[in-house]
Amino acid sequence: RSIFNHLLLMPMAMPAYIIAIVYIELLDFAGPVQSLLRQVSGWKSMADYWFPPITSLGGAIFLLSLVLYPYVFLMARTAFGEQGQRLLEVGQTLNLSAWTSFFRLVLPLSRPAIVSGLLLAVMETVGDFGLVQLFSVNTFTVGIYNVWFGASNVPDAARLATGLLCLMLLLMFLEYLTRRKKRYAQAPGPPMPLKRLSGKAAVLACLWCFLPLFLGFFLPLFLQIFWFFEGFQDIHTQTFARDAANSLTLGITTACFGLAIAILLAYGKRLAPSKILHGIIRLATIGYALPGPVVALGVLIPFAFLDRQFIVMGKHFLGRDPGYLVSGSLFILVFALLVRFMAMAFGNIDNGLERISRHCDEAARMLKTKPSGILYRIHLPLLKSSMLTAILMVLVEVMKELPATLMLQPFNFSTLSTRAFSYASEEMYKQASLWSITIVLVGIIPIFIINHRLLSSLKNRES
Repeated sequence: RSIFNHLLLMPMAMPAYIIAIVYIELLDFAGPVQSLLRQVSGWKSMADYWFPPITSLGGAIFLLSLVLYPYVFLMARTAFGEQGQRLLEVGQTLNLSAWTSFFRLVLPLSRPAIVSGLLLAVMETVGDFGLVQLFSVNTFTVGIYNVWFGASNVPDAARLATGLLCLMLLLMFLEYLTRRKKRYAQAPGPPMPLKRLSGKAAVLACLWCFLPLFLGFFLPLFLQIFWFFEGFQDIHTQTFARDAANSLTLGITTACFGLAIAILLAYGKRLAPSKILHGIIRLATIGYALPGPVVALGVLIPFAFLDRQFIVMGKHFLGRDPGYLVSGSLFILVFALLVRFMAMAFGNIDNGLERISRHCDEAARMLKTKPSGILYRIHLPLLKSSMLTAILMVLVEVMKELPATLMLQPFNFSTLSTRAFSYASEEMYKQASLWSITIVLVGIIPIFIINHRLLSSLKNRES
């Protein structure tokens, strides 16, 4: 149980476009699975047999389920862990069996957490770009990209982005409607006792837990490692080093700016909470719920307008075209990624500040210390762990981000994610292995941090 508690979250580190690369190569007509079937059965062509196409809507649903189920698992595990022994005693007094108690008591009380996990998974699905583009599945994100870059039609792309944004807001509103008149509370008491399985039940439970873990993490990772050693001579290490440096530069820059803004917002909220500041914080952190293409387009349109004004002024006053100073630079990409992942930095800093007693602030004020001095001398030293976590989580998410980076990257600038996707688009799957492995291994870092915190909080509650 302890091992699966950690490992079942690992598919979150596997971006959807990377698992798509693996299963296309594995299950395609020329892949090892179908080749083995033809060799064993004597079939010659696709007309001789039927094999479920992986590059289809069904294949996309299957693979997205493998990498997104941890969102629901994480929320459900936390909700189940917070339910005490009294809930089990209520079921026993009503003469309910274990399964009946689960469906009539445990599951309804866990509904808010499960629905939140489902909502996160739906948002990630709607905002996915890499997998659906590789599978040629027409979605909003693919449509935005094709209309924008294929037809160079920004107004139509903006209309599609607006439709996608409305869909996301509708999903959130429907979830609110289903729970607005309901209230949930956890009764205090000892935690629910765990039943140790044995025999066939234990084997089946382990196999059931291992199957999505194997299909969604171990198999794709092991195949990527195998392809790396098999095609090592075809991998351009200099290109990889340049892309890794670009990803680190982009990630560290975004993380540092995000950390500075998060500290200002969280400290302002602590000093003088107000409705205006609360609205600013909500606006600053809403980007995490928006798909990458929507953020990219929403950032590009105003900055492109600003660039056009610079061009007009440059021609008028300087007699030359200054070019796209903003929308053609790294600045617009950093800005878009800040919008996308500001919530992660703010959440860590705000939670860290909440854990610092306000008595520390009062004691410092009695010594006539200014608010800036309190922040510098007291809060920042105590926030070192939260700041490091915020930087790491934003850095990793920036390195994994594909659609916003792909749409806004400057000319002759590529990252680990965009290069891996570029290789996959050209069916150079083995050449993409080193980039893919690096992204997956880096993606494990925030998962370990989040899981460690959640398990520690559950253990503290049990003790």
